Amino acid sequence: MMDYYALMDMDSRPCYTACREHLRRLFGDLLPPERIIVTNRSIEAWYLSGYTGSRYLKKMRLPALTEGVRASEFRDAATSAGLDPTTALAELLSRYDLSQARQRSPSLEYFCRKLGI
Repeated sequence: MMDYYALMDMDSRPCYTACREHLRRLFGDLLPPERIIVTNRSIEAWYLSGYTGSRYLKKMRLPALTEGVRASEFRDAATSAGLDPTTALAELLSRYDLSQARQRSPSLEYFCRKLGI
């Protein structure tokens, strides 16, 4: 059997408990409680926290502090720079450094520790 986890951020729920209950309703007994991980920040910020630079993305106005950046903010920054958001994300992830990301994002560090990475 494969290892799997359910990962959710608190963007649309008021607290950890509400997130966990939402996932339990969705997955029922298929998802053991120890396989549910809830982060307190937007997961989208994890992409930016590991970004190491790219000429292609230089036009994007990206915040220095990435914790809490939402997907809509990333899309808006890409669109404002005249870039396709999907292509911009692929470029960003092609230059991703997990070690750097963990240092810049407490929620990502928590996630990695939780998984034993």
